Amino acid sequence: MKKPEHAPGQPPETTGNSSVNDFLAREYLPVIKQFPEAEVQRSLLRESAITRICVKDPSKQPPSAPVSDAVPAELEFLAGSLCELGFERLDLSQTELERLYLAFCSGGVAIPGTPYRLRHSVMSLFTFVEPATGKELKLPDNWREAVRTHRWIGKRTTPPLDRSMYEDVGDGYMLRAEVYA
Repeated sequence: MKKPEHAPGQPPETTGNSSVNDFLAREYLPVIKQFPEAEVQRSLLRESAITRICVKDPSKQPPSAPVSDAVPAELEFLAGSLCELGFERLDLSQTELERLYLAFCSGGVAIPGTPYRLRHSVMSLFTFVEPATGKELKLPDNWREAVRTHRWIGKRTTPPLDRSMYEDVGDGYMLRAEVYA
């Protein structure tokens, strides 16, 4: 099989070969809908909220995943190891929660106060930070309170055992820089 040609020093996506870009743009919801059992679909939707937040980086070639941890500064607290988005901890009706999961696994959900959205990828466990289009369902304003990562513990999650390692920043606790370094 012949490798696609591209200009030296340029990533392959600039040549019109968009297979990596096409793959990264795929939505997770159609994959979930392939399972006939409603309970399996519900479980996969719920489990999508435990994820790794990143941005697309098509310049990375296999065996590396085509992703980068270089998320926008205002969302750095989400980056790194697995992130639990905690949608079920938000004050949403069952119908609103279902709509949120469906949007997250398809076109994405808008992040309040930012020009970005979060969209769960067809690559299981990966969620991309992408520019929002303005058509996405918007996360509730207090969404950060439900999130838990290595660096961030939202106030709707279990509080940190050793609060001296964290700074209270209103809607959650941020791991102190001297501890994280």
